[in-house]
Amino acid sequence: MAKETRPNRLPLCIMLADGNHMAGVLLERIVYWGPHGNAVIPTADGKWIANDRRWWMQEARGCS
Repeated sequence: MAKETRPNRLPLCIMLADGNHMAGVLLERIVYWGPHGNAVIPTADGKWIANDRRWWMQEARGCS
């Protein structure tokens, strides 16, 4: 019987981004921060995370 493997979240995100590494890294960071979402958008339901582009770029750079 083959042993089941559980790949790390980052390679999975890169795969979901069709091999685009930076998009995959950004997706991984969004998945990481998702449970901490507390921004409110009056016209939209759900949990939201909101940061400016510079913050996301720094966050994605720190992950790689």
